[in-house]
Amino acid sequence: MKKSSANRSKPRTSRGDQKFDITRLDRLASKSARFFRRMAQTYFTISTSVSGFVSPTQLANSGSVYANAPDFSSCGNLYSSYRVVAMECHVEPFFPVNTTGVTVPAALAVCSFQAGAAPNTYQNILDGSDSRLCSGYKAYTFAVDFRGDPNARLWTVTTSAITSANTYGLAVAGSSTASTVSTLVWAVAVWSIVEFQTSA
Repeated sequence: MKKSSANRSKPRTSRGDQKFDITRLDRLASKSARFFRRMAQTYFTISTSVSGFVSPTQLANSGSVYANAPDFSSCGNLYSSYRVVAMECHVEPFFPVNTTGVTVPAALAVCSFQAGAAPNTYQNILDGSDSRLCSGYKAYTFAVDFRGDPNARLWTVTTSAITSANTYGLAVAGSSTASTVSTLVWAVAVWSIVEFQTSA
């Protein structure tokens, strides 16, 4: 007696469907030759000195992502080289209003720098082409990227930090008017857009 095949289900696939599925699986199984990752760096603060000033310092530096981004190793172990495409820096004041007994700098200058050459005086930061004059009582967001800086576009192996000459970032300094000594001014958060690549 001949068995009925009416209840048998037959897969309806074409060669085109199979080829598409295989290609999709191959892509899922292999990592891309280029990969972009947004990474937060370790939180830090800006304070006045024992003399009441905010000395020239760096808010962001592309070279610090290697040591100061806790998630760097998760991608660094998979790829052979990297570069920092852009950075975003957000600052929040510890004293959003003037309070009795505590005065923070009312005039902080911020500007970008390239080639590892961060300005080291308040006046030099003010002279920067993109300088901003800020208040220690307010929050701000700054952004900087590697456009116009050929050195910053070079690749660095994932087992080391970017060399100083190839870094860029943001610098800050307070005016010569003294504020309350040893006082927190800004809480600083920095995010880096890092591009990774595999070896050729």
